[in-house]
Amino acid sequence: MDENNESSEQVDVFRGLSRRDVVRWGLGASAVLPFGGLLAACGSSGSGSGSGGGGTPSSKSHNILNSFFALNNVYYATYNKSARAAMAQLNMKYHVAVSNNDQSQQRSALQNAFAQGIDGVTMISSSEGIEPQLLGILNQSKIYACNMWNNAPWSTPLDIGQYYLTYGVVNGPATFEKVASLLFDKLGGKGRVIQLNGILGASIDTERLAGVAAAAKRYPNIDIVATRAGGWSRNVALPIIQDLLVQYPDVDGIISHNDDMTVGIVEALRKKGLNKRVVVVSGDGVPEGLQLIESGDVYASLATHPAWLGGHFVSRLFDAFNGWKPTPAERMIHWGCFVINSPAAAREYGKVMYGSTFPYDWKKMSHVLHPNDWDPGNLVVPFDPATYWAYRESARPKNYQLPAEYQGATWAADKEKTTKLWASHFKADPLIKTRKLCTNGAGDIIV
Repeated sequence: MDENNESSEQVDVFRGLSRRDVVRWGLGASAVLPFGGLLAACGSSGSGSGSGGGGTPSSKSHNILNSFFALNNVYYATYNKSARAAMAQLNMKYHVAVSNNDQSQQRSALQNAFAQGIDGVTMISSSEGIEPQLLGILNQSKIYACNMWNNAPWSTPLDIGQYYLTYGVVNGPATFEKVASLLFDKLGGKGRVIQLNGILGASIDTERLAGVAAAAKRYPNIDIVATRAGGWSRNVALPIIQDLLVQYPDVDGIISHNDDMTVGIVEALRKKGLNKRVVVVSGDGVPEGLQLIESGDVYASLATHPAWLGGHFVSRLFDAFNGWKPTPAERMIHWGCFVINSPAAAREYGKVMYGSTFPYDWKKMSHVLHPNDWDPGNLVVPFDPATYWAYRESARPKNYQLPAEYQGATWAADKEKTTKLWASHFKADPLIKTRKLCTNGAGDIIV
């Protein structure tokens, strides 16, 4: 999608949502959907339900839009590449809208999706605050959507509507509690630590901050002397860490929330001769970060598998077009990830995740194409929104209650059944060798 052509015709995008939803998320009457034509949304319905649902695949080639942050970041570039590869394998037409972290730009692209003939969207919301509005736009247009990484707390797909198929994210607090704990243990449980987070307002940033804070409570002799927002960017992080190293020349460790910032951090440490003395941990597991583990400049990095991420959610769109209906538990999921903490594991992970070909079979992920032997290619588990967002109770809208499907015995049974089902279907793990090369065995961090 190269351009967004707007017309003067405007339709209230929230006419299909309840008044509670509109008021709850502060979405005023100015939220409108411009139509540039009379193309119909093509999300098809079918007879399937739950993980075993599905039917004969349609021969129709659906138009899929991939909407995300930026292409000048290898993580997102790999995510995008895998989404495109999965679309090709599943006979879908690829379109892209890169927001460059601009909320209005992403909103404009999604408002025009219907007019452009888009049937489905895979996306990373540009912020948690705008997520309900973006998914509301798509739901009103009957465009199936899968959203990753950023989601407003206490906003579930069931609150938005049936076309919001799935929200997926790693367990942010748990993963960065693990990353921080590895650093604190490496420091012998004491020392001065600097933390560089990403962008305030992104839910994954809030989650990673919470994880580090939880770990710090268990290490009373660890002093986090400074926390600064590094914008997920080496260019933003570099001058910040240079200033902090002047203020805290005796720092023992640095927690970086992503590898791009870590590149800038290591550059600053090298200039001062502090690299390999100051212990650095990071996140994302991208090639430059992996190389820094190999060189000994970085101790560990959380790997979250972008080559799997993009394609997996494309397979969910394919199944939805062909009648698969996810249960409530299948609509809010964590995916397995682990910490890489050895040079050999870093080298192996780089070959698998960032090689010339992807190690995943997107058709095999499909419940429709493989009703009996589908394989997600990674550990996938449902998460309980009440438990997951408990640490953000203050963000719960007044008088809001989770949908009934996420409460009580019915929810507990759905969650348990789905957890077991998806685990039993995870057979082919292309990262098994990488896991064995990690010093801690690299078990998936889910809870």
